[in-house]
Amino acid sequence: MSFPIVDLSGPVYEGMWHYADPYFGPRIQRMTPPDWLNPPVYWESLSMPTQTGTYIESSAHCFEGDPAINDYPLERWANLPTVSIFLEKAPGEAIFAHEIEPLIDALCPEGTEGMGLLVGTGWDSHWRDADFTTDCPFFDDSAADLVIDRKFSLFGGDSPRFENPDAPTGHLRRIFAERVLLLSPLVRLREIANCRGLLTAAPLAIEIANASPTRALFQRVDA
Repeated sequence: MSFPIVDLSGPVYEGMWHYADPYFGPRIQRMTPPDWLNPPVYWESLSMPTQTGTYIESSAHCFEGDPAINDYPLERWANLPTVSIFLEKAPGEAIFAHEIEPLIDALCPEGTEGMGLLVGTGWDSHWRDADFTTDCPFFDDSAADLVIDRKFSLFGGDSPRFENPDAPTGHLRRIFAERVLLLSPLVRLREIANCRGLLTAAPLAIEIANASPTRALFQRVDA
């Protein structure tokens, strides 16, 4: 049986959410057709931080001198075996290891080393709301420990902030210290709730940068 490919990337548009200053929202400008081409062609310019929309991020975000996002091998984000789980969460609610580990174990009895982990909460429904970056669910320290202990190579979710926005504990640094790639915020994780599949989330080939916008694609496979 062949399953459809699900696009997990949120839209990018002017006026969308962005992180607090000095981050800024994307600026998309329709440009004047060049006078050296006839008939005319039409084009746009785009200015935005690398952490805009759905993006993938390397440990260089926290550790200067670590490999840039373009320095990782393609195997880290192309057809990566991935487990996707879903837990409905309220605004500002924590996600704990004891909630997600049984779902992981049921889907991956043989282990998870090198795999990707996606955790959906339904927060993508707030993508166009003012509270998207401020009231989102977040991961408890125990969930971060689980990602490290189970040796996942990529960690993603539909929340734009993986630590408590009001009281961060620094567990993202511990995850990045293990060279785990971060993929967020995602959309439509409800459509791939509690299943396994192949994830492709390749960054743009930008040198030096620690993050890049990405088009994240997931195809479910039979376990």
